[in-house]
Amino acid sequence: FVVIPTQSSAEYAVEEEFLGAPVPFVTTVGSTSAIEGEITLSIAGGTVRIDDNRFAVDLRTLESDEARRDNRLRTEWLESDRYPLAEFVAEEIVTMPADAALGEEVSFQVRGTLTIRDNAQPVTWDITAAIDGDTLSGTATALIYMRDFGFEPPDIAGMLRVTDGVTVTVVFVAKMQ
Repeated sequence: FVVIPTQSSAEYAVEEEFLGAPVPFVTTVGSTSAIEGEITLSIAGGTVRIDDNRFAVDLRTLESDEARRDNRLRTEWLESDRYPLAEFVAEEIVTMPADAALGEEVSFQVRGTLTIRDNAQPVTWDITAAIDGDTLSGTATALIYMRDFGFEPPDIAGMLRVTDGVTVTVVFVAKMQ
């Protein structure tokens, strides 16, 4: 399967604090459709295995509702001008239901290695997906921590800070090649 960027997206969501207190109902979100990737699945004897695969998101293209934030992500915090790609390589499928069937939506987890800023860390994604004919589609979500990838959460003069946990969500559509 090969990811179709025009039908896929990657999004980050972080919580903000003002003067050390959480800002209720404020979640900062940025997204991009600059995703590429491919995955080979082996399905045999009721088991699903991930073979060759690689997913990459061009972090330089992340956009939120604030251009100044996006620029600082590229030049300072995430440094995506210097480290343009986040890359994920899946290593194993875990928690696949025994009764999973083609054409039905299935929830499971995938473990692998996520690399951001040349720092590789293990990450487990919660995935809901389905295969319908020649199309694999679904949503993958993971919670990652900026410090694990070698950078501090954004902080503007100690007044406005971002908490360290980042929820990453990837909505994907991939076609069989």
